Amino acid sequence: MIKVLVGLYLSGLYDAQGNAKTQVIMGLQQFDVRTGVLQALPDVDKTGMTKLLSQIRMVSMQSMPNQTITYSPPPGGFVSPH
Repeated sequence: MIKVLVGLYLSGLYDAQGNAKTQVIMGLQQFDVRTGVLQALPDVDKTGMTKLLSQIRMVSMQSMPNQTITYSPPPGGFVSPH
């Protein structure tokens, strides 16, 4: 399962016959690579991913207190590991 909070993610896969398939997953969407189903990101994942992003920012600010921290999502967006 690929879950994207912000930005977009381009997935490149091969089907069972060896044909290349691509899928664009936009922010607030999730894609099940096994079934090929693209759908809205559930609210529980939006909340959890947003909380995780806030925690990452807080740790970054604590480790570099005199630095200005800005966040720019990577080209693929923020992707859940599961």
